[in-house]
Amino acid sequence: MSLPEILGLVFLTLTLLASACWASGHCNRHARQRECLTEISLVILSLIQEVQLHRVLSGALLDKRSDFRAELEANEYKLMRSLDSVGQRYGKRQPIFHDQRWRIILGRWEALRSNWRSVTFETSVYAHSEVILGLIGILQSMAHANRKLLGDRYVRLIIDWPPMIEDLGRLRAMGLHLLGHHPTHEDQLQTDTIARQLNSARSRLRHIEISGVEQSLLLRTERVFHRVSWLLEGNAERYHPYTFYEEITAIIDDWHSLLRHNLQEASPNQASAQLTNGDHSSMLGIDLNPASIRSKSGRLVKAIRLRAG
Repeated sequence: MSLPEILGLVFLTLTLLASACWASGHCNRHARQRECLTEISLVILSLIQEVQLHRVLSGALLDKRSDFRAELEANEYKLMRSLDSVGQRYGKRQPIFHDQRWRIILGRWEALRSNWRSVTFETSVYAHSEVILGLIGILQSMAHANRKLLGDRYVRLIIDWPPMIEDLGRLRAMGLHLLGHHPTHEDQLQTDTIARQLNSARSRLRHIEISGVEQSLLLRTERVFHRVSWLLEGNAERYHPYTFYEEITAIIDDWHSLLRHNLQEASPNQASAQLTNGDHSSMLGIDLNPASIRSKSGRLVKAIRLRAG
């Protein structure tokens, strides 16, 4: 082999190595970006779940169920610390945390935390829902802005699933409140609101992607819809509050858990799977472990049962 041929072969080899290194670095950078976005999405979803829990706990106290005070105070402290920490931890990597929308969410939460004890139940539910919908909006904005990086299925999950789960969360809060009261004119207005919420949840469930959803979860969700319809038909006095709460809370927890799992499956990079064990979220004071969330729900159910007994 002549010297020019050797030099040509060396040049070609170096060129291929340089191209391979560039491609590897490009792919690694995209993988890290996907991992970070998935991590942020999972943490925000857990914030949503905690605010939904706060809605139920604060509603219980507004209904004079003082059993829940200690757990509510712990929930409030964790939410306050976590909402601040999310922006501080991820602000350099995700500009949306410097956006006016994030500041509005923080302001609404602070106003809610300070004033929910002096408002009506209906106002409290509305204020909680505003915070939750704001967090869902942040999720959806991040997904839309990074569609090419995250993929179409990931974006569809973020667009469709959290609003449906929030419909279930509202049904839980309003249904439990209604079960604890004798029918009044205000309750009739609330039953109309519950009916609209029920129709919204049913419509969203029909249109979301359900591949990978266990048939048992779909059947249990439909059964809760029938329970709510039965409640709206005037059977509230025959339906024990803790039974309603226990059933719908288990379903909400399972939808949240399944959504987190599906987001990790939909992401081309699986490195963020460790979040299900709370490795990163523990730094923000958020526990992503479904068993822990279910345990908290169980304590609330026990308190309802003792109060009712």
